[in-house]
Amino acid sequence: MTHRGFTVTEVKMAPQLSRILLVFAGIVFMFLAFRSQAVPDGFGEDGFYRKQGPAVVAAHELKHAGIDACKDCHPDKIDATPHVKKGVHCESCHGPAAKHVEDWEASKPKVMNTRADCARCHGMIVGRPDWYPQIDPKEHNPDGKCVDCHEVHPATDAEEAQR
Repeated sequence: MTHRGFTVTEVKMAPQLSRILLVFAGIVFMFLAFRSQAVPDGFGEDGFYRKQGPAVVAAHELKHAGIDACKDCHPDKIDATPHVKKGVHCESCHGPAAKHVEDWEASKPKVMNTRADCARCHGMIVGRPDWYPQIDPKEHNPDGKCVDCHEVHPATDAEEAQR
C-alpha cells in the first residue's frame, strides 16, 4: 500500500504488549473490586472522610474518666505526684478509669509497681531527648523494684500519721 509516494505497512501490535494490557486491565479490575468492598458507605460524600465517622466514635462507651474525676477523690495524690506535675495524667499509668468512677469498689485501677511498668516510659530509647529521665532496666538496680527507691505517689501527711 502506498500513500503519497511512501510505502505504508500495517502496524501489528507486539504480542507482549497485548499481554501487558490484559494484566493491567486485570489489576485495575481487582483494585476496583477491592475498593468497592473496602471503602465504607458515606466516604467522600462531603469531602475526603467518612461522614458518619464522628457519630460512630461518639456512640462508643466511655472508658477514660479524665484527671478531673481523679481530683474529686484523690486531690492529695494529684497535688503531690511528680508525674502529674509534669503533665502525665493518672490514666496513663493506671489505665482507663470510667468504671472506677462509676463504682469505685467494684473496679479498682491497676497498681503499677513492677519494673516493666516504669520501663514502659523510662526505659532507654535512643530517640528520646536527653532531658527525659531514662534508665537501662537491666543495669539500674536490676534486683529491686523501682518503688523501693522512687516514690510515685508520695505519702500525704495523713498517711504518714497512720504509719
